[in-house]
This record gives sequence, C-alpha cells and structure tokens, in this order.
Amino acid sequence: MKTTQRGKIGRRRLLQLGAAGLATAPLWNRGRSAAQLGGGAKYLLVFHTPGTDVDAWAPTGSSDTSIAFSEMTELLEPLRSDLILFEGFDSLGTAGQHGAVGGLTGSTDWNNLYSLDQFVADRIAESGVRTPIRSLILGSVPGEDQRSFWQPGGNPLTPIASPRSAFDAVFGTAPPPPASDGEPAEADPLAERRLRSLALLEGEVASLRDRVGVREANKLGLHAESLAAIRARIMGTSGGAGGGGGGGGCAPGSAPTDTDSDLTNSRLQLDLAVAAFACDTTRVASVQFGHHQNTQVALPGIGTPGNWHNDFMHSDPAPRRRLIEVERWLCQQFVDAGQRLKGLPAPDGNGTLWDQTLMIWTRDMGDGISHAGDNMRFVISGGAGGYLRTAPGGRYINGSGAPHLRVLLTAAEAMGIEDFSGFGDRNLSGSDRQAVEGARA
Repeated sequence: MKTTQRGKIGRRRLLQLGAAGLATAPLWNRGRSAAQLGGGAKYLLVFHTPGTDVDAWAPTGSSDTSIAFSEMTELLEPLRSDLILFEGFDSLGTAGQHGAVGGLTGSTDWNNLYSLDQFVADRIAESGVRTPIRSLILGSVPGEDQRSFWQPGGNPLTPIASPRSAFDAVFGTAPPPPASDGEPAEADPLAERRLRSLALLEGEVASLRDRVGVREANKLGLHAESLAAIRARIMGTSGGAGGGGGGGGCAPGSAPTDTDSDLTNSRLQLDLAVAAFACDTTRVASVQFGHHQNTQVALPGIGTPGNWHNDFMHSDPAPRRRLIEVERWLCQQFVDAGQRLKGLPAPDGNGTLWDQTLMIWTRDMGDGISHAGDNMRFVISGGAGGYLRTAPGGRYINGSGAPHLRVLLTAAEAMGIEDFSGFGDRNLSGSDRQAVEGARA
C-alpha cells in the first residue's frame, strides 16, 4: 500500500482505497482461478499505445453488463460480447509523464522493473514450455528511446520497428522441408554457416559474462537468449516441450515491405504477431503503436498530418478531432487482430487462436493531455481459455483509484500464473497486489 514519507497512509489515499472497494465489490465474482480453469490462456497479445483524452474515451453510462461506447471507442463494437473496459485505475505515480516506466511494470523501482510481457514469458518458460522465440516486441518508432518493456535489473528492451526485419527474425530462417520421399532433406549450407557463426558468438558471450559486472552480465544474458532463439529457428526445433510445432494456420506468407508510416508499420507488426502465434513460434507478443512523445501520423481519414503528441494532443482544441480519429483507427486495428485470431486454428488443434489468446490494450500513461497516470484505462478481450467473465452487452469496471497493477496482474493470472512475486510494486498491500476478481469467469 502506498504510504506517505512518514509511513502513514494519506487521508486522500485512504478514501480512494475505500471507494475502490465499494465500487468494485459488486463486480467481483470469487470464482475459479486461471489454474482451476485448466491453465487459462496460452497466448498473450499486448497492444501498447500512448495516453489519450480521458474525457473523450470515457464510456459514460456503462455498467458491469453493458458498455456504452463513446465516439472514440465505438469501433470496438464487433468484440462487444467478449470485451471488458477498465478505467479509473491509478498508476500511483508510476505512469504519469513522458518516459515513465510504470505502464507495463507497475513500479518505479529501477531494480524491479519487470514488464508484464517479460514476466509472463519467463513464467511460461519456467513451466516447461519452450518456443523458438521467448517473446516478441515489435513496432514503435525507430531510433526513439524506449522505456516500456523491461527485464529485471534495469534492462530496457527496444521493439523491432521494421516489419521486414521482424519477419526475417521470426520466419526467415526456417529450415527446408523434408524431401517428397519422406527422407530428411539435404543439409542447408547456409544454415550450417549460420550455426558455425552462432557458435562463435555464443562462445564470446559466455567468455565476456565471466569478466564483467552483474548489470553487464544481465545484458549479455539477454543476448545469449536471443542467440539461442535464432539457433532454434535454424535447427527447426523449439528445444523443449509445447512450442514451435505450428499447425494448420501456420502460413506466414511473404515478407512485408516497410512503409514510411510508423503506425502502418505497427499494423503490419500486429499481423506478424498473430502469424507467430499460429505457428506457435512464441506465446507472448507485444506491439507498440507510436512513441510516448514523437510519432508522425499520416493516415487516411485522420485529416491534416501531424505529430501525435505535439499537435493532436496539445495543439488541437477540444474536441480533438485528429486524436479521436487516431484512437478510432487504433480500435479498428485491435478488432481486426481479434478477427484474425478467430479465423485461425490453434496450433494444438483445440479450437481457434482466439479461444486461447488474451488480448490487452495497455498505455504508457492515462491522461495524455495533462500527462497524468491517475486514470489508467485498459481494454481486455479474447477467449483467454475461458478465464474472462463476459456479458452479451460487454463489461465495464471502474477501479475508483485502485492500483493499475491489479489489471496487469489480471492478465498474468489469465495466463495461468498465480504467484506474482517479483512483479510490480513490492510496497503495495496484499489486496492491492491481487488480480481484479470481477474479470474472472
């Protein structure tokens, strides 16, 4: 629980926590956990964007069993019956300014920055599931300083901004298919050269890790993981159980062509993330749309091109038409990804990818206009292995000041994780470090 410098709970914070309990208690269903549901979701898709205009986004008039969409969010309609909108969750100062690190971590402790995607990916690996790529981080703006995705120890991870580079990393090193007579195909000379080069790099990394400090060793460990993932792709094996087998929907197609529009490139990256799930190449994928401060937007229907932050958020008068249109465009991308998941069989043959995927729309801050994190909003959807409690009219949950970490923990729990130790602000109370029970089936 957040305390003042004197160690006592502030009166304003105490009232907020009390209001949060009263507001959400009727929505909670103390039902089964994800583990009791058989593991919950298998795939996590993180859709990450900057903050927005909270007043324009607000689904005023919504309830636990009905969403009243705003103009900004109404394009989410096709997913209504599998949708939960969250607002009113407080980042407690972790996500209220440019470059804030709390959006996906729920923490500002530089020794404990662990983003949701990486936490989930690590727990999946610890459970014995091995995929060729532990997690994918895609999108954003090339060359910009990234502060959204973190490995423990203060190690920021930068998304792959180029769709073509991402495609090559995920699908470009696939081994040749077997010969028509069923015999193994002849060795690929290119693959053999790549494996020899990898062996040299792996040896150099291992040698360096023995001679550097802890922080540098952690970074080299990330490089070692990347090399291992590349080796797995070249060899055509996941190196463990439960991943990399692909399925009937595994058809990545041809490599995309990079465009001069960062947001269009992120849309292409979203397609790649879904394709990676269909091939069981990874279980966790994140796609960042834009950057918290510097993203140029030129999209059909948006109007005059401009800077998402400087122009659309801070220069345009209310109602901020260009910002509204960008958000509507983002809603359409979220829905399109969901529809693609619905149209693809799950790699294990049990239903569709949609049935096994949790989609979560996260943000780097809440109010992008005033640069505040006291009103964080999220969108969660997907079949999620039966974890979510849904309603035909959609569902709405107002956190009334509860920590936004609770929504992040909801996503982790939906992935079958029950032990949240090591993730989020460790100074919060036990009740603040629980998933939002009203989201469970």
